[in-house]
Amino acid sequence: MPVTTPLRFLALVALVALASCGHAGVPSAPLSSTAPADARDAPAPVPEDAAASVEPDAADEPTTEAAAPTCDPYDRKNPACRSVCPYDGSLDDACGRCPSPPDPDRVACQRVMPCPDPPDRRVRACLPHFPTPTPSAVVARVLKVDAVGDYLVVILSVGSAQGVTPSWGAVVLVGETDTPLAHGEVTLVRVSKQITAGKVHLPLAELGTHTRVRVTPPP
Repeated sequence: MPVTTPLRFLALVALVALASCGHAGVPSAPLSSTAPADARDAPAPVPEDAAASVEPDAADEPTTEAAAPTCDPYDRKNPACRSVCPYDGSLDDACGRCPSPPDPDRVACQRVMPCPDPPDRRVRACLPHFPTPTPSAVVARVLKVDAVGDYLVVILSVGSAQGVTPSWGAVVLVGETDTPLAHGEVTLVRVSKQITAGKVHLPLAELGTHTRVRVTPPP
């Protein structure tokens, strides 16, 4: 008995060592995995509409060339019309070309031709033969009155559009007549396109209903 007991113990130790070496290189499978190995290694399925959602390569798309500019209808501002302008006189005005001999009925000639005899108002070279008419007197209405100190500021219904300038004279008229009101001289102080401001040394009560002012150019 004393001899055989150590031998048995050594034999049991050797068996345990052999059993542990035999299982060392085999990994244990996860407890939660129940699918077979070939199913886990297979790639995920692709949806049927995935191919349709893929945009085509831009290089494969057809290219559309820009249409060349045309000169129809004729437009002198169109670069395509620079060499198209005909010489039959049909588009001289549109082409900005005056035929020979010049025709004052054509706009293209009115800018460049000499003044014909008799002078034509449409031809630019004839303008010195037609002096600007001398502006004449106009009668304006008083639109507004403001009392400032010892004088009144009146706003009149005429302006530079009628040729009025601050050098013009003005006088208040009596009612609807052409008779100047006593002490009704108006000094123009500011002229805009449609209205004019002036000063008159009259009491507001004396101006009363006299709302017409004659405005005259300087002599």
